Amino acid sequence: FLAAKYEESGTQLPCLLLLDTARHVARGVGLAGCTRQDVFKMEADILSTVGFRLTAPSPLAFLHRLAHAACVQGTRTEFLAQYLLELALAEASTLAFRPSTLSAAAIHLALHATGQPWEAEYGQLIGVG
Repeated sequence: FLAAKYEESGTQLPCLLLLDTARHVARGVGLAGCTRQDVFKMEADILSTVGFRLTAPSPLAFLHRLAHAACVQGTRTEFLAQYLLELALAEASTLAFRPSTLSAAAIHLALHATGQPWEAEYGQLIGVG
């Protein structure tokens, strides 16, 4: 639950769905009485144990998620998007943008360059409208 929530874009609905999934998994391993509060407590325990030391999701993680959504994994389009993303990350001015925004821009441009459409759902998937 923690890892999946960490990668979320911040919208509440996916987090609630993840929470229900975590509770279902807990019941599957013998924790039938697991409540939402129990899941939050376990999450807090884990974060406390690691000292709240987490890394930020990279633009590449978002790019892979978008490539999967666009069904272009392992294709020229994904490799072009990775190249464009690498070029962008070499510029200090791009540090002002969120990793998800940079990834969306790279995949959008790669899709356009290869004659494929950008679907609105791709941006919604990672919270960039």
